[in-house]
Amino acid sequence: MDVTIFLAQAFGLFFLIGGIGLILKQSSLKNFISRFSSDRSTVMIGGFVSLILGIPLVLIHNVWGTSLEIIVSILVWATFLKGVVRVWMPDMIVLMSESFSENIGMLKIMLWIMVALGGYLTYVGFGM
Repeated sequence: MDVTIFLAQAFGLFFLIGGIGLILKQSSLKNFISRFSSDRSTVMIGGFVSLILGIPLVLIHNVWGTSLEIIVSILVWATFLKGVVRVWMPDMIVLMSESFSENIGMLKIMLWIMVALGGYLTYVGFGM
């Protein structure tokens, strides 16, 4: 199986399941954000998890050919860079999450974008 297709399937399913789950549980969305991003230690742990996933992903998929390869490469690099920022600048993430959790409208828009991207990646990845 091609690495790009595999990662499109994995990211697609993750975005679909996570996005729909958070949309269906909007009552706990604000609490979820504040718990996961309000403490330096939690932010840094999340950063290390992103790094342990992002580093190998960047090493195996840094391909910039077709549109699908570009989308997957952007997601791979975003995973890696998210880890770097969370480890190097946890205080900035805490401040950003406080203002972000107050803007539920923007958060809902981002969740729907996440679901749409997940749907696209799943569709293309599984060749439906």
